[in-house]
Amino acid sequence: EKIYAPRGLLLTDPIERGMRVLEISVFEDRGSVRTSPSSSMSSCSSTR
Repeated sequence: EKIYAPRGLLLTDPIERGMRVLEISVFEDRGSVRTSPSSSMSSCSSTR
């Protein structure tokens, strides 16, 4: 079991403690985005 524990921060599983968990998902409309990050990254790497 992997544990993410940077210096000075201890993360525990809130479900085990009986706390409420809230998940927020953000979806963006791909039609409104002019260029996707992957296409701009590939064009930048091909010009080098």
